[in-house]
Amino acid sequence: MVRTPDQLIDALASLIDAETGLFAGRTRARYALFLEGANDPQLLEPLLQQRKVYVEWATALLAGVGAARPADAVRALMAASEGLVLHRLTVDPTAPVRPVVERIVRACLD
Repeated sequence: MVRTPDQLIDALASLIDAETGLFAGRTRARYALFLEGANDPQLLEPLLQQRKVYVEWATALLAGVGAARPADAVRALMAASEGLVLHRLTVDPTAPVRPVVERIVRACLD
């Protein structure tokens, strides 16, 4: 269970490490589906439903660790995390994860 900002940072860093390491192929496929879904609402719908669940989960985690405006903070968290994932998948697979995630989470708590 995530109860502190440090636990959230650790959990998200581990998730991004897995998405861009062990499960990088699956993550690339998911991004390809999102891109294809831009022209195919039927293909996009399950991805958007899955994303909605993730956003709700992340919003609750941010609220639980003290974010004053978790609904706003989750947008920043998602955008920055997705940027880091894309960066690691495309140009720098060894880019550090935890320092970036820590900066993102701390900013979400401001």
